[in-house]
Amino acid sequence: MSRTERGWGEIFVMGYQGLSPSPDFIELMKSHQIGGIIFFERNIETPGQLRTQIEEFQKKIGRFLFFMVDQEGGRINRVKRDFPLFPSNKVFGDRKDYAGVRDAYRTTAVELRKLGINVNLAPVADLIRAASDYMSERSFGSDPEITAGFVRLAIEQIHSAGILACAKHFPGIGGLKQDPHQVLPESNQTDEEFRLTDFIPFQAAVSSQVEMVMTTHVRCPALDEKEPATFSYRMVHEILQGQLGFQGLVVTDDMEMGGVVNYYDIEESCFKAFLAGHDLILLCHSLERQKKVLKYFEERIAAGEISQERIEQSLSKIGRYKQGLLQNVSA
Repeated sequence: MSRTERGWGEIFVMGYQGLSPSPDFIELMKSHQIGGIIFFERNIETPGQLRTQIEEFQKKIGRFLFFMVDQEGGRINRVKRDFPLFPSNKVFGDRKDYAGVRDAYRTTAVELRKLGINVNLAPVADLIRAASDYMSERSFGSDPEITAGFVRLAIEQIHSAGILACAKHFPGIGGLKQDPHQVLPESNQTDEEFRLTDFIPFQAAVSSQVEMVMTTHVRCPALDEKEPATFSYRMVHEILQGQLGFQGLVVTDDMEMGGVVNYYDIEESCFKAFLAGHDLILLCHSLERQKKVLKYFEERIAAGEISQERIEQSLSKIGRYKQGLLQNVSA
């Protein structure tokens, strides 16, 4: 059995319910060689409890995993007790407070690494258009160049602690009023507007050697007339990887968000996201959905509907970044 046939579960990152994972979740992680775990506030009582839980995962699963969290600042903090907390990106952006961003992102990354977290799903690279926009608090602002500078600085500070960063949410959802957690929104910006605005902070992230870029569930007809970003080969392959030159890991947003499950079958959605060029697929909540998606992938791989070469492309990248993290751990 080849590595591809044996190890395709590495492309999935999964979440669980409660402070401790169920035996079924542990078994799923082991049997399918799942690549990582994402933690939410529901999983974290104290930093010490999270650190112990991560150690238990490593012992029980016996493979090196991505351990991810969204620790952006402001209201998007998963670790909240006995942990240094900082204002939202908007606060820093409004004040042009580069020193504050430097301190916040460096301190956060150092403290996350102490807990065993090796990926902070930050920074947000979205540009807002108005104070009423969905992402207004989480964005550094509306100016592309200023936001790009903050994004670059945040990534440098995350890297300084030896963990991975993730720029999000490509191709940019800062100007939306609707939340992809609930619906599948549509961006009405033109291709030219995209090049002059949202493109620029993501370009800064790529030039800063960001390891991951997260897409999200949004329609952008000017960039792809048919498919939302999650399923768009053009947005992932031609724009993000081709025009922006990103060679790292392309990550989906949570595939259980309303922007997917209220409109599409989740099994086929994950399959289409992988074929579009995503290397990591996030399934953050339901064990039953996780099982269904894995069964679907098993069937599609057995039927030859995913090429060995395509799977190997992602496994190779995942392995390269995990090897780098392992070297950081031993440093």
